[in-house]
Amino acid sequence: NINLRKVAVRTPGFSGADLANLMNEAAILAARDNRKEVLQDDMFQAVEKVLLGPERKGRAISLKEKEITAQWSEVENAYQRRNDLIPNLVATVSNYADFEKSTLEAVVNARANATKMTIDPSKLDAESLRKFQEAQGQVSTALGRLLVVSENYPDLKANQNFMDLQTQLEGSENRIAEQRRQFINAVKDFN
Repeated sequence: NINLRKVAVRTPGFSGADLANLMNEAAILAARDNRKEVLQDDMFQAVEKVLLGPERKGRAISLKEKEITAQWSEVENAYQRRNDLIPNLVATVSNYADFEKSTLEAVVNARANATKMTIDPSKLDAESLRKFQEAQGQVSTALGRLLVVSENYPDLKANQNFMDLQTQLEGSENRIAEQRRQFINAVKDFN
């Protein structure tokens, strides 16, 4: 005997109404064959019809779309966290009078462009993702140049605030990579 309640518990998004539909469908199949008892085959056919039918597939797709949207939000949050660190980094570095102004301006401008670029999760497409990634790539490039140039300033490298910000930026870059990986996996599961 198949336990429909166990099937229900193990199926994501399965509701009490789905369980009622399963039991009703199995009873209909038994009645067609003039049987009072529901057989295992009746239950398997009911499971197939109710769980794998077009209405159910639509619900599964909707759940996957929600998962992709939620995962994209995590990607944006990771990028935003990095962008939030930049003003503190620029303020710390700008205290060193002879630090290259063009490098700081590049970081500030790249951040400004990146924060302007947002994507509506319901309208994720290749072109908007490309533009978003391009803007975020400019931030990464500018930050990379800033960190390379900072090597020429031993006092700056020794500044505790600067070292803390470097560590936080590194952590942010790791979170970004991880969130992007999870987003890509969610999209692959959807496709």
